[in-house]
Amino acid sequence: DNLGMLQWHGSGCVMRMGRALSGFRQANALWRCESELSLRVENIRFNCNLTGSNHYQFCRRLTTNSTRHSKKGGSVDDAEIFKFNQTAAQWWDPEGPAKILHRLNPLRIAYIRASIEQHFSVSQLSGLRLLDVGCGGGLVSEPLARLGCNVLGIDAGEVGIKTAESHAVQDKLLENNGGSVTYRSTTTSALIEQVEANALEEFDVVCALEIVEHVNEPEKFIRELTALVRPGGLLVMSTLNRTPLSYGLAVFAAESLLNLVPKGTHEWSRFIQPEELAYVVESQGLESSELVGIALNPLTLRFSLSKNCSMNYFYVAAKPARKVTDS
Repeated sequence: DNLGMLQWHGSGCVMRMGRALSGFRQANALWRCESELSLRVENIRFNCNLTGSNHYQFCRRLTTNSTRHSKKGGSVDDAEIFKFNQTAAQWWDPEGPAKILHRLNPLRIAYIRASIEQHFSVSQLSGLRLLDVGCGGGLVSEPLARLGCNVLGIDAGEVGIKTAESHAVQDKLLENNGGSVTYRSTTTSALIEQVEANALEEFDVVCALEIVEHVNEPEKFIRELTALVRPGGLLVMSTLNRTPLSYGLAVFAAESLLNLVPKGTHEWSRFIQPEELAYVVESQGLESSELVGIALNPLTLRFSLSKNCSMNYFYVAAKPARKVTDS
């Protein structure tokens, strides 16, 4: 993959239209271009087929994807933490820097809930232990706690954690639903050390949403996520695919044209393709169970599930339960 691929007619169409248009016409043109490329097929789920790929190349790219400095070590990227700390106090402002996540959140919560209910064959989430990695200000942690989960939200950014804690105290819906939310400024590496020391149990569900594209050593980070899932548990991730279209829409249009996210939020080279993600997860013994795309209508700023994964996507994998042997 390289930026030369942007001459591909889809992204070229997006970029040429973006330069020429503004306001409503600009968004409408982007939407027409996306529709022409058959990217909006709503409410469709499908079983992922991620075989027949160059796994060595994927593994090598993920290993060498980023070597930025990190005071906390491991997958934490100090530059990314600094960047998000600048706007962390505005996490819960629906028209602030995280406004696109506020728009995405209803779909995220509904999808996570449906995935959990299907996997565990339950109709309620009460009592399930859930880890939200890269929780930021708690946009996902808090609603899942309202649904009955016992949530631990972690983030390397201390400012975001303080924002999350402050907001949770004010959430009256958390008081009587049986769920709970706790926040900690820590890392997956630190949690694994606790698990290995028998000071912490693995989790029923591990969520990592819109985070893997912001870390150092993504392969290591993904392996750490899988290690924190208990046998029989579930891993739910969402991220951006590395395609010419994702550069044209998620980086160029979203940051420079439509101001949907702050400029500099994303680096296209850090986006993870589904095949790369699945390869690392499956190498740790988990089984891929679902891959589904996420589509945005820029006219309404509404998200929906899509059959096409060229932009954002959800990925779900299950860790097999331990086999019971006769003694």
